[in-house]
Amino acid sequence: MTFQRSGAAARRCRSSASLVSSTAFFALLSAALSLHTACKADGYELGAGTGDSGDGDGGTGNGDGGTGGDGGGGGDIDAGGGGNIDAGPICTDGVDDDCDGEDDDCDGNFDEDIDLTSDEAHCGACDIQCVAPHSIPTCSASACTYDCVDGFYDYDDLPGCEYQCFESNGGIESCDLRDNDCDGNTDEGINLNTDEDNCGGCGQLCRPANATPLCSGGICGFTDCDEGYANVDGDDEPDDVPGCEYTCPNNPPLDEELCDGDDNDCDGQVDELPIAGLGDPCSDYPQGGVGECTMGQVSCDFGTPRCLGDVAPTSELCDGEDDDCDGTIDNGFNLNTDEQNCGQCGRVCNLSNAVPICTAGNCRIFACLSGYVDADGRPANGCEYQCTPTGPEVCDGVDNDCDRLTDGADPDMTAPANFCRTQGECAGAAPVCSAELPGGGCSTSVQWRCLYNNPNRDEETNACGALVAQEQDCDNRDNDCDGRTDEGDILKGTACSDGDIGECVDTGVYVCQNDAGDTNPNTNLRCNAVDDDGGVGSAEVCDNLDNDCDGVLDNGAPDQMALIDDGAGGLPSFYIYRYEASKPDATGVSSGTAEHRSCSRASVMPWRLVSRVDAEAACAASGKRLCSEAEWELACSTLSDNLYPYGDQYEAQTCNGRDYDPSDDEPIQTGEAAQCFANWGVGARVFDMSGNVKEWTSTEVDTDAYRVRGGSYDNVKQGLTCEFDFIAFDQDVEFPNLGFRCCSATP
Repeated sequence: MTFQRSGAAARRCRSSASLVSSTAFFALLSAALSLHTACKADGYELGAGTGDSGDGDGGTGNGDGGTGGDGGGGGDIDAGGGGNIDAGPICTDGVDDDCDGEDDDCDGNFDEDIDLTSDEAHCGACDIQCVAPHSIPTCSASACTYDCVDGFYDYDDLPGCEYQCFESNGGIESCDLRDNDCDGNTDEGINLNTDEDNCGGCGQLCRPANATPLCSGGICGFTDCDEGYANVDGDDEPDDVPGCEYTCPNNPPLDEELCDGDDNDCDGQVDELPIAGLGDPCSDYPQGGVGECTMGQVSCDFGTPRCLGDVAPTSELCDGEDDDCDGTIDNGFNLNTDEQNCGQCGRVCNLSNAVPICTAGNCRIFACLSGYVDADGRPANGCEYQCTPTGPEVCDGVDNDCDRLTDGADPDMTAPANFCRTQGECAGAAPVCSAELPGGGCSTSVQWRCLYNNPNRDEETNACGALVAQEQDCDNRDNDCDGRTDEGDILKGTACSDGDIGECVDTGVYVCQNDAGDTNPNTNLRCNAVDDDGGVGSAEVCDNLDNDCDGVLDNGAPDQMALIDDGAGGLPSFYIYRYEASKPDATGVSSGTAEHRSCSRASVMPWRLVSRVDAEAACAASGKRLCSEAEWELACSTLSDNLYPYGDQYEAQTCNGRDYDPSDDEPIQTGEAAQCFANWGVGARVFDMSGNVKEWTSTEVDTDAYRVRGGSYDNVKQGLTCEFDFIAFDQDVEFPNLGFRCCSATP
């Protein structure tokens, strides 16, 4: 028998088969009634077929297809080959796992092999699949559950893990705009309005100086200042220090301010009002309160109560006030004789072209101004006659004595003494008052004139008989009678040399070629210098002179150096200037101006106002270099590791610091402080390592900033030690108290 699917299978399953016996029919009917649920909706046809014979299903064996079995060969029901009745629906694979609402295995149960409680493809109902993004699904108790894969989390109402996140900061939330603990929230628990570590923004620390911090509304502030501190700048300006920046001079502060130069009440102000006892009227003058001497007030002046604002008496003026505060107004003014107050205050004697005088309260002429005289004797019009009295009458065409008589008409005129030149070749010349001299074209002005051109003398004159402005002959005579000889030869008498250079130069003056007894005027001059050294100089010294006569100043000149041997220390041996560097032309009172090299000399003023760049160049020009900081400190402290060059105990009068001469802070000569030296042996004392002037070193401590050591004349003892290394300057700075010294590997 075969199973054939048909659209009328349901009907065929219920109809009687005409080819079976009644017993078989009822048996088949009973089986059909008991297994009616095994028929699918489309049913199966019962029809004759060959069946499946054999020992298996539809065979003749005793199994499911055997005789008397469940449809084996020759069986009564569900028979295999040779049977006459339809054996029932066709079973698929023996498993009803399609979840399609049908009895696929014809066992009377529908989808019984589908576990809707745990099947992830049919969870709770057919085709309900447990599928969601970024998760591992599980069907349990007919409900889908999901486990998120690493890096994803589920924080919404939908299946799956939609939130991607990786823990940071050890899973502890911090203020960094990230979800560190992957709970779906960013920076939760961080209150930017109150968190002192994140005040107003992540990482913005609220740490006011010397105060209890308070972050409020995202703004950093504070509640109370720490003990001994106060907030005096108000934190109002951008450059104010947040918090309590001010250290109270008195701790605890006083309730009231005192006039003592201290901020007693810790408000950032010193000696501010009110202060008990201040404000009372006062005066430093016995005349206080009299006349113009008004009273002052007791005020605090640099920590000391003083009387300020009081008016001192002044010189009395004619102004209707008691200026000198003696109780009398305008005393000391004589209205009868005072030209500024003649007859009354403010009446000034002002007469035309005259110097006035006040007599009996009236203005009179005391003297006429230059160029004017009082010809009519009337004071009211002053000095009305324009004339310049120049003294006694002289020969010049002018009324010199303003007596209305001129030149020869004035019997007071006398010939001036020594008017004519009588020196040299002009001996015996005398003046005459004349309007002209013989010869056309000469001056016709009235003047005293001298008659020269005496045939018995050898004057040099021009065409009008006047002496020439400058004689021309070189004859050792005063031909123009001016007391000078041969000044026409401008080089005569001037310095000249033998042509050598440097200190080998021998000097003399230019003289006439024929010297005395010259018979050939205007001959050439010669230099009378005598070469007494043959151009051979001496050894060069550092003194701004060319001692060896090679044309170069101070080249190869030795310096006074000291050998510094560190012994077993780490520094190689070196030499250092025994004295602070000086300019070659320095003296005991001046630092000099020559800067072509540096020198090490005693008893001169040190080189100051020098930049590190120029100091380095000066050392290099002397064949040396700037000392390093380590070299400098070793030279100062010596192998004894002294605190000061002379020892460990400060001696105020040994080196030139502030205490050396408190009333006069200024540099002194090198080596003048005779005991201020670092002792490196006989002839190797290194002077002024402490005080006098600070000294550049070659040690760079920051970009273009170099260490300065030694202290200067205006430093206190702490800054004068060998170990004081706090100061560094930009290499281009120059200060009056800043100098240097040089070092080298050789002396």
